[in-house]
Amino acid sequence: MKKFLLFGGVSALLLFGIFVYLRASRVEAQTGTKILQVSVDGNTKTIATSAETVGEALRSSGVTLYEHDKTEPSEETKITTDFLINVYRARPISVIDGPNSYTITTAERTPRAIAAKAGFKPLAEDGFEYRHSDAPLEGAPGTRLYIKRSKEITFELYGKSSKLRTRELTVADLLREKSIVLDEGDAVSVPLATRISSGMKVSIYSVDKKVETVEENIPFKEQQIQDANQPVNYRLVKEKGVNGRQLVTYEIEIRNGKEFKKKAVKKVVLKEPVTQVAVVGARLYSGNLAQWLADLRQ
Repeated sequence: MKKFLLFGGVSALLLFGIFVYLRASRVEAQTGTKILQVSVDGNTKTIATSAETVGEALRSSGVTLYEHDKTEPSEETKITTDFLINVYRARPISVIDGPNSYTITTAERTPRAIAAKAGFKPLAEDGFEYRHSDAPLEGAPGTRLYIKRSKEITFELYGKSSKLRTRELTVADLLREKSIVLDEGDAVSVPLATRISSGMKVSIYSVDKKVETVEENIPFKEQQIQDANQPVNYRLVKEKGVNGRQLVTYEIEIRNGKEFKKKAVKKVVLKEPVTQVAVVGARLYSGNLAQWLADLRQ
């Protein structure tokens, strides 16, 4: 009898807990409260909000946005589901391109985007270097971003001549950058210690091998950004991808006067491919089957 009463009491408590949980879930659904993750320069906190937009949610949670600060998604984005809000604080940066420099206040985080904000147009082969005049931390006042411009030269590989850009200092550095290993019998048109200068020509040639060099495309890759406010079949290309180019040298083995086999022995990248950036829908199924099917038909 005691066991029966104990079992009955536990069952009643379990049923009561389920009832309370379901009731709380209905209340939360009725009030429209969303649970959001807010990351401010890498520091993340969780907030519960009934705000309609990202900007309203940030202000109601005590996050102040200053001029030039940036949010992802944007402040105007409607809050329709739980998601992550990133806040990037703006800071002053001096962008230096040779004799030219320009100081901006920006929330951009990648060197290429910062340079573009300052009005410069770096090439794919150009590099960047951060320096700090009065603070060791990146992004502190006094940060300087130097654009390291590449040089264009004519590069000839076994008779195939093409243009390429490089930031390397000497011809030996250029060969290491392109992973070129000289085989026995190979020769270079200039000493390996020669400093790279714009417009110069560097040739690699061999008199003991039957080779051919062709120019081929390097397919570009795609980076996808998920947008929780768009249906799953949504797709928008924000930055179009561009194929790169490379020189491929093939070694041809001849037997009895005929071509026996052919294999690639060297590859030299002339131009790196540009990654394509596309926004794709990632809106989760909300329980409205008719709306979900309508989204799929769009």
